[in-house]
Amino acid sequence: MLEQVCGIEISDTDFTDDRLAIVLRQLSQEDTWQSIEQTLSRNTVRIYALPVQRVRLDATTMSKRGQGDKGMGGQGENPVDKFIYTKMVKRIARHGL
Repeated sequence: MLEQVCGIEISDTDFTDDRLAIVLRQLSQEDTWQSIEQTLSRNTVRIYALPVQRVRLDATTMSKRGQGDKGMGGQGENPVDKFIYTKMVKRIARHGL
């Protein structure tokens, strides 16, 4: 597999101490290693199992435009706001708050 990646034939003599030292010296250069790290981790997704001990809700501001539903005396509910509110209440209920 290494031969396929490098495009050259590799033999046992390529893994002697002096040849490995040359490779490690090249890899230890900061700019070379940074480039390798960026290429290798470009598509990496890290997943962490974080403990859920507390749910924190941040306040947000919303504004409505328009007169609302005239059938409700101008006090109609915006369907988007109602959806967001309902979703938030369900999420809070799931966490037992």
